[in-house]
Amino acid sequence: PKMDYSNISTIIKNQKQFLIEQVKRLSINHIRFEGLDVNDIVKESKKKPREEPKDTLIPIQDIRGIDVSGWTLDDYHELKKAKERSFNLQCQNIIDMLRRQKNSWPFLEPVNKDDVPAVSYTHLT
Repeated sequence: PKMDYSNISTIIKNQKQFLIEQVKRLSINHIRFEGLDVNDIVKESKKKPREEPKDTLIPIQDIRGIDVSGWTLDDYHELKKAKERSFNLQCQNIIDMLRRQKNSWPFLEPVNKDDVPAVSYTHLT
């Protein structure tokens, strides 16, 4: 195949534009949905009892564009579980790091009060 290197810039621009058009055709990322009116949200949230999840002001499914994005409530729960797992993992990593410190040895095992009678345990409980 022959390549016209004098027009390479134009060829690359055309290829890029073609790819952008194909991605737009297959996705909805380029679509902008109308925003939410906070005053309406607060009024509505006071009128009707809430279902899952209760930590949001309105049901997530009521946000414009959520339904066409393919997002589901199961996705929300899975993300929430992942965040909890991540937090627990971070805490465990901190504990492990503290245990590996050379000066942590006195804190690695519980103290037997019979071995150390001079400590006032009434202040520790």
